Amino acid sequence: FKSIYLLISFFLADVGKIDLHCEKNNTAHKTNDISVNRLIVRRGQSFLVTFELHDPSRPTTDLLELTVETGPQPSEALGTRSVFGVPEGCGKGSSWKVKVHQGSVLPAGSITLDITSPADAPVGEYNLSVKTSATASVGSSLGKLLLLFNPWCQGKHNRHTDTNNGPQHPEPHYMNGSLWL
Repeated sequence: FKSIYLLISFFLADVGKIDLHCEKNNTAHKTNDISVNRLIVRRGQSFLVTFELHDPSRPTTDLLELTVETGPQPSEALGTRSVFGVPEGCGKGSSWKVKVHQGSVLPAGSITLDITSPADAPVGEYNLSVKTSATASVGSSLGKLLLLFNPWCQGKHNRHTDTNNGPQHPEPHYMNGSLWL
């Protein structure tokens, strides 16, 4: 898969369709009872995003950089902003991770990314955007995603336990006047 990283790049003008796989992702994250029309995922668990290209015959060596932000003043130090991407090492030090999904078919004109938030990411509504080195500093919005607490994730800072009874039901989180579970 290392060699495919050199081909993963495209000009944003060449992106035809972006699929957030809301129904598939929400089912995998056990949030499909809430909605299948918007992306609702759980922290610490990966989700898929697919880009279809207008002209797949134009591979470049640009970097693909994704940004997620939440809150009125997103900050990398507070974990409310993260920049990450492909090839590996782009956005080095980011707590969010991305890799090319095994089912990607770049020669056929699409690329699917497997994105994972950290287990201790702040819950809330995030803006997701993408840019390449060819588009300079301007990112293109992919849409919003709702990141919820994940009671099934084994990651750091994500389990509520009682020393006598083991894992407990997740406690609700309050943010911006909304209840996040």
